[in-house]
Amino acid sequence: MRAARYGFVRLLDRLALMERRGLITQEINVDEAMGKAAKHGHLAVIQWLQQFRPEASVSVFVLITAAEFGRLEIVQWLHHNRSERCTSAAMDRAAANGHLDVVQWLHFNRQEGCTYDAMTGAAEFGHPDVIKWLHLHREEGCTVHAMDRAAANGHLDVVQWLHEHREEGCSRLAMDMAAKNGLLEVVQWLHEHRTEGCTAAAMNGAAANGHLEVVKWLHEHRIEGCTSVGVRHAAANGHLEVLEWLYGHYAAVFQLSQVNIMDDAASRGQMSPEGI
Repeated sequence: MRAARYGFVRLLDRLALMERRGLITQEINVDEAMGKAAKHGHLAVIQWLQQFRPEASVSVFVLITAAEFGRLEIVQWLHHNRSERCTSAAMDRAAANGHLDVVQWLHFNRQEGCTYDAMTGAAEFGHPDVIKWLHLHREEGCTVHAMDRAAANGHLDVVQWLHEHREEGCSRLAMDMAAKNGLLEVVQWLHEHRTEGCTAAAMNGAAANGHLEVVKWLHEHRIEGCTSVGVRHAAANGHLEVLEWLYGHYAAVFQLSQVNIMDDAASRGQMSPEGI
């Protein structure tokens, strides 16, 4: 409902009048309207809907949505004026989106709590203030996905903090994904401070996305190498410079699927089939 989404209370007044007069047959969906209003921060719309149809029930997702998008005033109003409960998803999503004020309020005023997804999500999206607060005030902790995803998204400060203050650690996916995304500084830090290492997926991903400096660094400092998957994807994505380097250093791997590689590169106009 656009009126709820954009906060048009006067339009809602008109719709309500038309509904009472039988000019429209479709009733206002209070649950849907409250959800949209909660997402976009229109408390006045929510209050209007409450007055318009106080007997209507709404789903737990209204409060969850308000928390997810950092609408603390709406979270508080729903808490005091509605009887519907929410779930741990409220704090989880607020944490993932960096809304520390919402996380704190839910912690002190509601009973649903959170799960390890709260800290994991905050790590994934780079919210160290939320992570530190959860570490001090909650017991759920996180999983290896926290450091893995922080590394994948380039949040080195979060990776370092988790390394120093938490025991969950990470998996080889941390370096694999950091390499794939061209995050050389993160790759180097993980190499120097963690023991999980990486797999051939690290160089494969870096090659596929054209991150030649990462490919070179992995070649010089790691032993996993690459496979024909990385070579094929580099060709398919048109990374000629990466292909040339791989051919000079991993000729045997290159030849495993040479016909497909040449076809992929040639089809993109990067080189002729005789170009390497």
